[in-house]
Amino acid sequence: MDDPLYDTVTEILAGKFLIDPTRITPQASLILDLEFDSLDEVQLLRTLEKEFGIEIAVSEMADVDTVSEVVGLVSAKRAVVK
Repeated sequence: MDDPLYDTVTEILAGKFLIDPTRITPQASLILDLEFDSLDEVQLLRTLEKEFGIEIAVSEMADVDTVSEVVGLVSAKRAVVK
């Protein structure tokens, strides 16, 4: 995928959560495929907020399942901030 935002999210997932980059695909489920638990989700939320200078409510993150949805959420939040 040739998307800088997706690439940054992938780097965060691989680096901070020690996930093999080959497992990270747009369709990968955070819980089922990447084995996230609720603490991981909160850590990801905080990392995304810090990295992109945005605010994400925990309830918004609860609606996110796939890597693609994470990218979409960040993209939508960044559009509001600009």
